[in-house]
Amino acid sequence: MLVEVLLRRFRGQVKALQALLAQQETDALAQINVLQQQIAEHAGEEQELQQQMQAQQASASADMQQAQEGFASYTRELEAELQQARDSHRAKLSNLHALLAAAREEHDQLNAALATLSGAVAGSAATALAGSDTASRSVRIAVDSMVAVAAGIAPAASVGASLAAVPQLRADIAALADAKDMSSAQVDRLTEQLAAQSAQHAQQVQQLHAQLAELQQGIAAAEQKQAALKGGVQEAADAVAAGEGQAAVLAKQLQEAEAGAAGSISSLQSQVEDAQQELACVRAELASREAELQDATAAKAAAEAVAVELRIAAGAAEVQAAARRGSSAGPAAGGTAAAGRCKGLAEQKDASLADSTKRTQRLHAELAAAAEQCVGADGSATSLDAQVRAFEQQLLALQSQAQEQQLARAGVEVSQLQQQVCQLSAQHQQLQSSHSACCAELESAKQVLERQQAAAAVVQATAAAAAATAAQQLTDAAAQLADARREADAGAAEVARLAACVEAARGKGSAVQAELTQLHCRLVAETSALETAVECAHEQHGELEQQLHALQAESQALQQRLQEASSNMPRHLQRCRQSWLQLPQLLQKRCQGWNHSCLQLVWQQLPPQLPRLLQRRTMQRCKQTCSLRGSLPVSRLLAMQQHL
Repeated sequence: MLVEVLLRRFRGQVKALQALLAQQETDALAQINVLQQQIAEHAGEEQELQQQMQAQQASASADMQQAQEGFASYTRELEAELQQARDSHRAKLSNLHALLAAAREEHDQLNAALATLSGAVAGSAATALAGSDTASRSVRIAVDSMVAVAAGIAPAASVGASLAAVPQLRADIAALADAKDMSSAQVDRLTEQLAAQSAQHAQQVQQLHAQLAELQQGIAAAEQKQAALKGGVQEAADAVAAGEGQAAVLAKQLQEAEAGAAGSISSLQSQVEDAQQELACVRAELASREAELQDATAAKAAAEAVAVELRIAAGAAEVQAAARRGSSAGPAAGGTAAAGRCKGLAEQKDASLADSTKRTQRLHAELAAAAEQCVGADGSATSLDAQVRAFEQQLLALQSQAQEQQLARAGVEVSQLQQQVCQLSAQHQQLQSSHSACCAELESAKQVLERQQAAAAVVQATAAAAAATAAQQLTDAAAQLADARREADAGAAEVARLAACVEAARGKGSAVQAELTQLHCRLVAETSALETAVECAHEQHGELEQQLHALQAESQALQQRLQEASSNMPRHLQRCRQSWLQLPQLLQKRCQGWNHSCLQLVWQQLPPQLPRLLQRRTMQRCKQTCSLRGSLPVSRLLAMQQHL
């Protein structure tokens, strides 16, 4: 019974262990499936992020290329307009120089004509009495000189007035030849006309100076606007360059993050594969252990069967059969055969127990190897952590190198821009010097332009046209500046959008890294749980070994009892034989005074080792004897029989 109880307990523990191992295996498989699904989801999300980032990079590169092309075209247009303005200013300056030269020549011619005219008038007044021929000659010379002067100053606006005055002068000269008194009046009128013309020329010169000042102010404002436009263009170029640098840095960081994420994912996949392999090994070991446990249960079942066969009741039944046959040699031979079978079965049980001990030792060795494999897996995990740290250090070093290179490039570009600014400042100084020279020439030409009505009109028209063109250029420059500002604002907005996209990508990358760390923590927890389960299995295996040793000790005790019973069997048989032979004599002796006390005495004298069948037959014989004698009631005999 104790063996059966122990076997039941052992079977229950084995079933519980099998159920626990199956549950752990299902949990591990479910966790592995969940991890694989999460890894697949993360891979899909990373692919989507990569596609989005590639699309954003493509759109950003296209936008940056368009912005660069627009900026280059805008700079080319500005340079062309600046060159045109410079050419127009140079043409205007050359025209002004030509006008100044013509004004000087006209001034000289007017001075010569006035001198000749005054000489002619004085000569005519002095030599009026000399004759009309001399007066007419002088008049003709004056007329010729006036015609020459008029022909010389044809571009001016005063040519019409001088031509209109020629007939009057001719009439005056003709009248002067007739009447000398009219010559002084004519000279007075001419001097008054010349004074009026000089006043008009002075007013025109003042107007021209005012217009020139306005033009200079417009040119200065245009130069200021041009400088501001250049500054805005430079700022836009700097912003575009900074945006390109930031985009390049962000793209590089994104590539590095993608490479790190791919490496971490590959490492996690390799770790998952290693874990799957370890689980497969554990499954194989569990299957082998289950097979060995089944073998052990089969061996124990065989031992149970042997124990059942070796019960004392079976031996007693054989002894009873031998006693029935009444032969003395037969039971002894049966007992020896049963003892031989018991010894054979005991030897088989010892062999099976030895096999089970060997199998348990082999299981111990396999469990130690599995523990070593777990320790190796922990070492590989630590080495992977060290490699990840080394990769992070390399990534930081590469980032610092890239930042240093970008700073060096930015310094070179700044030096180049400073050189360009110096060149532009030198050109601006040259223009200012040339402008100051032109102003000096204009100041020197003030006195020359006093009597040039036509030249003033032409210059006024030219100035008006120049002012109109300058105003148009200023409006165009303002419109272009507004367009440039809008484009710069659009570029800044695009850069902000790209920065936001990059920040979002960084946030997603940090989320992916957090999930990866969580997965790593879960994997570590699962490995620790598996290790604890293996330790529990080791402990349960030790308990089972202890129970097995206890069962072995109990089986040895049962074998000893069986051997003692087999050794005591001949003596019991001898006693039974003697009591059986003495039973008729006792019945014959007690036959006369047979009653209940006699029956009890007979029952007490029966040996306790006799089987129940022999006792029942003895009671039947006693019952028959009592019924024949009539000394004991049948009801009491039946009650005694039931009691037996």
